[in-house]
Amino acid sequence: MKVPVDPRWISRIGVGVCCALCLVLTLTLPTAASADEITYTGLVVTDGSLGSWQFHNARVFLTYRGNTNNVVTMLAPISGGGGAAQIELNMGGAASVTIVTADRTEHANFTPGEVFVSLDLGDIFTDNPQIQPLSFFSGPRGVGFGSVSPGPKGGLEPAYPFAIQDGTADWGDILSDVNGGWASPDLLTLPMDLKHNAAYSGRAWVCVGFATIGNPCVDSYPLQTDKGELLLQQSYQQLSANTDSLNGGFVTVHSGRGPSEPDDYNTSISSEDNEGQRITYTAALVSKVKLGGKVHDHAQVFISFDSDSRQVEAFQDATSAGFINKRGRARVKIIDGEKVIDADIEPNQLYVYSDTKNATAGFGSTAGGRGYPFALTSTQDNLGLVENSLIFAVNDILASGDAATYTAPTATLTSDLRTPTLLAGGVSSCVSLNTLSAICSDLTPVALKTSKGDLILYEPYSVDPTAGNGSQAYSVNWGIFWAEKPSSEDH
Repeated sequence: MKVPVDPRWISRIGVGVCCALCLVLTLTLPTAASADEITYTGLVVTDGSLGSWQFHNARVFLTYRGNTNNVVTMLAPISGGGGAAQIELNMGGAASVTIVTADRTEHANFTPGEVFVSLDLGDIFTDNPQIQPLSFFSGPRGVGFGSVSPGPKGGLEPAYPFAIQDGTADWGDILSDVNGGWASPDLLTLPMDLKHNAAYSGRAWVCVGFATIGNPCVDSYPLQTDKGELLLQQSYQQLSANTDSLNGGFVTVHSGRGPSEPDDYNTSISSEDNEGQRITYTAALVSKVKLGGKVHDHAQVFISFDSDSRQVEAFQDATSAGFINKRGRARVKIIDGEKVIDADIEPNQLYVYSDTKNATAGFGSTAGGRGYPFALTSTQDNLGLVENSLIFAVNDILASGDAATYTAPTATLTSDLRTPTLLAGGVSSCVSLNTLSAICSDLTPVALKTSKGDLILYEPYSVDPTAGNGSQAYSVNWGIFWAEKPSSEDH
């Protein structure tokens, strides 16, 4: 049996749209005894339902546990006779989902064979005889969790339940090998085979019918789990000529099994804090981080700040204006494969801010300013790696009042630090950050004091497409920022 697939998908995130791949999907790949166990984890904050539970802006962690012997390479035709793209695919493993809100955490297992993981490496053959075949891959184009769609026609959905493109997952747009652009060493050496430890971030898609630029996603369909049907939605989109997701997310690849307990992903408010006007701000990114002298590469990093929304103050100075919250309890969680490390950040080092004048937000510090350890910016770069983000859209609506350019849920998001919200976009960890250009002129980080030693967060994934030497480098990493309150409170 062949599963029909629309080859237009290759134009944005290719996921094996050839008959050979479709035939593989009808088979159960054997698990070799000598294989190395590998775990893929994805995070997107979005809306949906699991069984009868409806959730809003929940953290949806997708996990796929397989082995490296099941990674296969496919050549997929590109729409319009444009040659072929090389796709790495892993299937035959076990997929699950963990959904986290301020009040609830649920874990469910997908039906075997329903979800797979793929990585699009881009064109390997083209119609141009002078460069056929290509001698190198200039970075991946997309990565994520796909599914086999139900119904008599079947089909593959490369971006449902979740996939990313742009950001570090699409840095090949720089074409540094061809045009003399500059990409940071950590970006250039990101593994591109689904077999080795890696971390990718970018624009998040929860999309059925993922196709060429300008084509909107269609309604999602339910995925089957042991806790009922899972349905995910893509709430935040730009509705101009080129329909685009505004959300962000990440995918990590690690040897071993990854976290074993669903609560390992929980960064929400603890039950004893549900008094007054409690609010928790959380920043999430994948990066290189050091804690207590130990370096964790390709790690998931979560910085949280428990506070009271009544502590938020308006501020204004010569160059910026917005909102700030300086009083709270900060902590950090690092997930590095099977290692889950929690530490308290010592008081009076971090603050939360939203600079509405310069369209930036995140966690600043007394040691590193507003660019460190976590700053979302609204950069609209020419490469398209960190453009059209949620933080840009929210501030655009605030400045212009033009909400018609975006989906209705986008206009409900805020940047006042007093109410629950979601922001995403290019993220920096830079003590010398220019918030308007997102250029980092000094990549040297500073240490934050924690209960488990010094915390140092690096900025590893940056590009400079103009100077070619990194002097105008900006981060192409994507980060996510959210504020939440327990549902029992009056929002």
